[in-house]
Amino acid sequence: MGKCLICWESCVDTPSVDKARDWCLKHLGATGHTGFRLSAFEFFDAILTDHPSVNDTPADPDQGGATRPWAKAATVRT
Repeated sequence: MGKCLICWESCVDTPSVDKARDWCLKHLGATGHTGFRLSAFEFFDAILTDHPSVNDTPADPDQGGATRPWAKAATVRT
């Protein structure tokens, strides 16, 4: 999302940071306003890969496992 810090006008939410940045630049050209806040969210699905319930990997560091060995893989959805 792009938001003008001068007049507080903002662009429509978009999944693309490039489109939000383009809106900011068009607003600059139309108004001369130069201060903007640009923010974006990225959604993803996490996949359990080494969780003890999936493949009997030890979750206890004293038994050779990491504290959270299963929290390392994710698939980004665009």
